[in-house]
Amino acid sequence: MLVLEIIPARGGSKGIPGKNLVSLGGKPLLAWTVEAAIELDRPSRVVVSSDSDEIGRVASRFGAEYLRRPAELARDDSLSIDVLSHAVESLGPFENPEEVILILLQPTSPFRTTQDIERAVTMIAEQKADAAISVVEPGHSPLKAFITDDRGFLKAAVNPDYPFLPRQKLPQAYMANGAIYALRLDRFLFKPGFLTDRTGFIVMSPEASIDIDSPEDLATARRRVGE
Repeated sequence: MLVLEIIPARGGSKGIPGKNLVSLGGKPLLAWTVEAAIELDRPSRVVVSSDSDEIGRVASRFGAEYLRRPAELARDDSLSIDVLSHAVESLGPFENPEEVILILLQPTSPFRTTQDIERAVTMIAEQKADAAISVVEPGHSPLKAFITDDRGFLKAAVNPDYPFLPRQKLPQAYMANGAIYALRLDRFLFKPGFLTDRTGFIVMSPEASIDIDSPEDLATARRRVGE
């Protein structure tokens, strides 16, 4: 079974200029994800999708393939699903898509490990899930949340009883941490998306789930590596 690991790394970023190439622990942020992907002990291709040739050169230096992404797929509002579709179309065709696992690895999650990727792959390859995503246990249950109705009044987001129940009586809730999204390629070609009726999950710690989206996140990550 082939594992197709796609790392979307566009050149632009408003929160942190040049975010995907900022230094973390003595190497570019992108390199953390490339190295974790390359070390997977399975037949695999590691591909960095980017609109930036500078990012492409860094990707190649650390051992990944570089796929040039069109500018219309590198905007702030570009969807990861569309980026994946472009990558699959550009890298294919695949003769046996049922034998390919497609994985999206965001470069802003530097502390996701090769072992985490393997856990997601195993869930699909051996436990027969259609998809698998990485999650983290939230500090506060989202099941207790409120939303507003069309009159501007509060109502429970999920169940009217949940906001008033002790945490121990609520179903276990998880939040996607953005580190890993995996899906059988044949399933993706049939219906792009990661939430199916057979989506597995792997739980990562809050520390490993750091997603670098702001200068504060970057400072937290640098403290974690002793900088």
